[in-house]
Amino acid sequence: MRGIPESSAGWVETQRAAVDRLLAQRLADPPDGDPGRLIEAMRYSLLAPGKRIRPLLALAAAETAGGIDDDVLLAAASV
Repeated sequence: MRGIPESSAGWVETQRAAVDRLLAQRLADPPDGDPGRLIEAMRYSLLAPGKRIRPLLALAAAETAGGIDDDVLLAAASV
């Protein structure tokens, strides 16, 4: 478990960056036959700033329950 840094702002930024990296990785390789515009629209929607409160809440809940961030990161990013 990564643990919570001294400041909650630091924790939020660390977790937000992890979610952003995961989403960018998942969108890096478009499926075969993708016209490109779909992935472009998904990137625009998913990577827009200000869309991280739900994943952060999921990660905080998992951490509070003793979970490991890496195990719940994909599920958190999905919400």
